[in-house]
Amino acid sequence: MIFNAQLLSEDERNLIHRESLKILSDVGVKFHSPKALDILKRNGAKIDADSGIAKIPEDMVNAALKSAPKSFVLGARNPDFDFQRFSSALILRWEYRPGSLLYLVWSQGRSHGTGDGVLEFRDDLGDLFREPAENVFMLKVSYWISY
Repeated sequence: MIFNAQLLSEDERNLIHRESLKILSDVGVKFHSPKALDILKRNGAKIDADSGIAKIPEDMVNAALKSAPKSFVLGARNPDFDFQRFSSALILRWEYRPGSLLYLVWSQGRSHGTGDGVLEFRDDLGDLFREPAENVFMLKVSYWISY
């Protein structure tokens, strides 16, 4: 299974990046950890100790982006807890007369656990959708009786 997706164009990604830099430097981010604030201050952020807000300059963000790894492995610390779940629901509601309703609900879930502690998006997504689906159908009818 090959999965390719592009949610944003290059121009849209650049716009989000520029606006994010403005927010980080002009508005700032609230941190509840004094340790985090101290680390940020030592690395060039402007800190308001009373509010816990750190204003992070653009050059600090760019330095952090340059030093960040291009890829990483995301998985459970304990491989026994490496588990994927996909859930979806479709709900139809019909008011067949004033105050009287009919609901039809279809819920589907799929679960897969690899046990290897590694997230490999394409492979895991494919494995997840090869698992049998758990389908649940529900019907609810309410009828308004006036007297």
